[in-house]
Amino acid sequence: MIAIALYAPSSPQRLVDCARVVYSSGVADTLVVVKPVGMAAQVGLAEVSKLAYRSGKKLVILSQLDEVREVLDIDETLYLVHDDSAHEIAPVIMELGMDKRICIVIQGGETSIPKHEMSKGIPVKHSIPAMDPVPVADVALVVAELMKLFQERRDASIR
Repeated sequence: MIAIALYAPSSPQRLVDCARVVYSSGVADTLVVVKPVGMAAQVGLAEVSKLAYRSGKKLVILSQLDEVREVLDIDETLYLVHDDSAHEIAPVIMELGMDKRICIVIQGGETSIPKHEMSKGIPVKHSIPAMDPVPVADVALVVAELMKLFQERRDASIR
């Protein structure tokens, strides 16, 4: 199981767009929203909740990042960072094993993921060279890499 977590989203539209990407991907059926703020908490969560219900997907809302591992029974937490020294996401997931319960945490707004939280997991990057955090783009790039990884795995099992 792979879950995508958005940390501290502040824009309702950005939250809805991220949810659409996650739910339509077929690689993650759980969206975790951690510490939503402002209009994302007031308006965005209601829209995402409806979207999750209509698509038969899961939505989990948490107040702190440290709750993710406990509530979802996660084996490993990956944190998307925009740092060239981080490992690319696909090889990390392959090394962990596709059968593991993994949560990928992505910055959902202007608030950065706390360093003390990131020390509890593995920092990863997507394949696009360093860029500023853009939540919808980050979610789409991570999902695209996961889709490619799952397709390669399916292709290998057919041979």
